[in-house]
Amino acid sequence: MFASDAAAGTTVEFDGRPVLVVRSAPAGMTVRERAALIADRLSAVAQTPQIKIEDIQPRDAGGAVEIVAADIVLMRVTDADATAAGRDRSALASEYAAQMREAVRRFRAARSLRSRVANDIEAVIAAAFLLAILLALRWIRRWASIAIERRRASGILGIHVQSVEVVRADRLARMLAGAIAVAYWAVVLILLYSFVPLVLRLFPGTEQLRLSLRGFVLAPLTAIWNSVVSSLPSLFFVAIIALLAYLAIRLSDFIFTRIGDRTIMLQGFPPDLASPTAKLVRLFLIVMALVAAFPYLPGSRSPAFQGVSIFFGVLLSLGSSSAVANVISGVILIYMRPFRPGDRVSIAGTVGDVVEKTLLVTRIRTVKNVIVTIPNAAVMGFHILNYSTSTTDVGLILHTTVTIGYEDPWRRVHELLIGAARSTSGILAEPAPFVLQTALNDFYVSYEINAYTADASRMAEIYSELHANIQDKFNEAGVEINSPHYQAIRDGNRTTIPASYLPTGYRPPAFRFSADGEPVQKEDLASQQAKR
Repeated sequence: MFASDAAAGTTVEFDGRPVLVVRSAPAGMTVRERAALIADRLSAVAQTPQIKIEDIQPRDAGGAVEIVAADIVLMRVTDADATAAGRDRSALASEYAAQMREAVRRFRAARSLRSRVANDIEAVIAAAFLLAILLALRWIRRWASIAIERRRASGILGIHVQSVEVVRADRLARMLAGAIAVAYWAVVLILLYSFVPLVLRLFPGTEQLRLSLRGFVLAPLTAIWNSVVSSLPSLFFVAIIALLAYLAIRLSDFIFTRIGDRTIMLQGFPPDLASPTAKLVRLFLIVMALVAAFPYLPGSRSPAFQGVSIFFGVLLSLGSSSAVANVISGVILIYMRPFRPGDRVSIAGTVGDVVEKTLLVTRIRTVKNVIVTIPNAAVMGFHILNYSTSTTDVGLILHTTVTIGYEDPWRRVHELLIGAARSTSGILAEPAPFVLQTALNDFYVSYEINAYTADASRMAEIYSELHANIQDKFNEAGVEINSPHYQAIRDGNRTTIPASYLPTGYRPPAFRFSADGEPVQKEDLASQQAKR
């Protein structure tokens, strides 16, 4: 019912409107308590129809002037009031009495039957006018949406520069539809916000509610505007820091771009490191700019802002330990250069081609076309096999092992293995394939064929073709591959060579015994072929 200002006194408010200002109070009472008492007495008089408005008059009371209404003393105007107001006591009392009469008159007029009927009619007219505007806005929005859709369907919507479509029609249609929706709801909210206080003004006793509704929006906007105005010098520093950071980033990107395209050559700095280094430098410059600009941000020194910063800092430190480990590992992997995108590698038992290398993870596409994502911290914890590094200079050595019996000459086996390697696509002629005898086992000799290739991405295909060629070469030569080895009585058993490689009419040899019961040495396959 009253508003207070230390310098101007306390305003007595009645029915949501200011009536007068009191600047002093008798002993034992504050100015605010006196203003509240005057407002309560004035409300009692206004709600008593038997008391006429003309009854509110000042009268002399010996050392003070009382403003009365019938037998109710509304207030006493003392010499202290007159001195504080800089007015004559009687003139001040007459002014206060006139203001009180006007307040009571407004109060009773607003609550009369005629006034209420008129206000109700005005409220209905305002509501109908608002409804008409809302329906018109809805029709305009629907018409605009239909027009946009027609232009999109006809193909004339879109932004073109000569023959190049800069913004596609579908995307531009969605952007325009979104803009129309935002504008529509903004206008609707503004209309509703303006309508409610306007209607409340027509009904008595709603002045405080109307002022409160206005304050819900105006008070935050006023506070934000005042904060922005007071923060302009600090924002100027923030703008300067942002400009300097932007220029530094542009200069850094320019330099590293030139290093990447080999326009600038730095000793000991490979060009393929230019792009990741540029990203790290850009991140460093942004962080430094944020650190420098933080003290100048509006509200940065407030306890709430500092508390939120500490809270997020604790969350970041507790929840990002693994992420930080992956980022650090990613940076180390960038400069270790153990592999590059496109290399065929083996990491943690996963063999495939590197398709992406980020600060957090490394992604590998396996030979079965499966994408495997490995955290960089895990990559650092395992040994890394890179099959593609050697293909650019001497070539990658592919090798496989076969076991052949002792009865076949080792030189012949070498010739067959080397011939199989040379017949395989993807195997280099130079350096030439070579064979290593890796073991002399109980039943067979282990031969390892080694061949060079420059295409590590086809390892699986080359291995498959090499194995097929080895089988063909050995079968054509009539040499059995004892992998796995056989334990059998050879006399009387069929050879393991496929039938397509055997001579026509081949039959396994039968058991033969000498006259004294000793077995006769069996004929070998070569002698049978010679006889035929």
